[in-house]
Amino acid sequence: MSSRVWEADSGPAPGPRVAVSGTTVTTMTDPIELRLDRSTAQDLRNALYDLGEHQAAGRAIPHMDTDMSNRLGALLQELDIRLGGSGRFVA
Repeated sequence: MSSRVWEADSGPAPGPRVAVSGTTVTTMTDPIELRLDRSTAQDLRNALYDLGEHQAAGRAIPHMDTDMSNRLGALLQELDIRLGGSGRFVA
């Protein structure tokens, strides 16, 4: 793996891609794959968990440290590019 914290591949994959959710099977016709290092994957998991838990409880989302913010910002930028954006994600 390169010195980047993630790798992305939006190229065609051999055969159909399938996502399984419960008993529903969905074939992905245009998959986008991002490979994350452990730190970024943990940051993403924690951020999504915190978002869901705090949203459900009606509480403020806690601030993340600078390193976590930088890793997730780089991931969001790459994801935006892979989705056809400019990488200058604006919500």
